[in-house]
Amino acid sequence: MNLLFAGHSAFDTVLQNDEKKYSPGGIYYNVIGVTGCSTSEDNISILTGIDDKYKWFAPLYDRYDRSLSPEIKSGVRVELTIHPDKEREERYLAMPEPLPLPENERLTNFDGILFNFISGNDFKLEDIKRVRAEYKGIMYADLHTLTRGMDEQGRRYFRKLPSRQEWLNCFDIIQVNDTELESIKIFPAQSESIREILSAGVKVLIVTYGAKGAAVYYRKNEEVEYSFISIKRISTRGCVGCGDIFGAFFFYYYVLNGNVFSALEEATVVSENFASIESGKSIDFIINKLKRE
Repeated sequence: MNLLFAGHSAFDTVLQNDEKKYSPGGIYYNVIGVTGCSTSEDNISILTGIDDKYKWFAPLYDRYDRSLSPEIKSGVRVELTIHPDKEREERYLAMPEPLPLPENERLTNFDGILFNFISGNDFKLEDIKRVRAEYKGIMYADLHTLTRGMDEQGRRYFRKLPSRQEWLNCFDIIQVNDTELESIKIFPAQSESIREILSAGVKVLIVTYGAKGAAVYYRKNEEVEYSFISIKRISTRGCVGCGDIFGAFFFYYYVLNGNVFSALEEATVVSENFASIESGKSIDFIINKLKRE
């Protein structure tokens, strides 16, 4: 398969349990995920910004085609505060310009494109709409920070997604967590909102519920069907990157066989495994831990 992973990379300062550490982030975690499930027959490409922090990303990104990735002055700089019992806090210290999307003829060979809105400013709506108008492959979106606004101090907050319908019309598969789902709902009842979202052209809606598990919603014979898988192990470490690992596996297996059930199972199991890995492990240790039998 030919797959493209697109979105900002981030250099994160993570604050958790009175400790501070620095780590590469953003679509870096998607690329970790696809490295764990892809084979030598797959062609993986990355569309992200290359800046002065690239040495943190190079051991992973240098394995793949980066010809669509532009050089930028500064990438995303984020301070993440992880809480054990509520949504993490994000404060942006630097926000780059949207990434340029190539002309459609450079995208036609990809079987699928995963867009991860790491900063919320990753791509312009008009560029995404232009790709959707002609691109025939699967377009997957992790809405992530697209669902958040930003105050003058760089702190992110949830809000209703501007131009909601136009964004939803662009994607075959949309991934959100249960909090982000509120940003794209237009009805108080979740079931009614999910039905409406799936009538907008979205084929599959994925909702992750943290330690509880994940669900997929899709239409079958004009009815909304869903499948839910619970988490069997509870992580003792932070969940930074778990949703991105989940998304990479779901995307890979869905493009591979079009089966939402097997994609959900693979994604849930592997994100659970990722959450169990102790911090400080090497990138190759993590990738080997994620590989499926």
